[in-house]
Amino acid sequence: MKPGIELTLFRVVQESLTNIQRHSGSPQSKIWIERDPGKITLEISDKGSGISGNLRRGELSFGLGVGIPSMHERVELIGGRLDIDSSSSGTTVRATIPSDD
Repeated sequence: MKPGIELTLFRVVQESLTNIQRHSGSPQSKIWIERDPGKITLEISDKGSGISGNLRRGELSFGLGVGIPSMHERVELIGGRLDIDSSSSGTTVRATIPSDD
């Protein structure tokens, strides 16, 4: 496994759970991780109020602090991709990272 993958996944979970607790109003969250040949997929989801603003790459600064842009940067530095799907019924943060196996 490439150096930094574990720390990056930990930081994505940490920031996502912090955001859920601070902003979503969701009483629970779900963490899911899957390791397939060639990639690792991590998802953190909630049933909260969603994120306001536009989350498309290049427009991350709209109403957002440093947490979400930091997650994007960390994941991209190890060759991965971070996607965030959000609506008024919840948010899912998904990190897909290439692995050596």
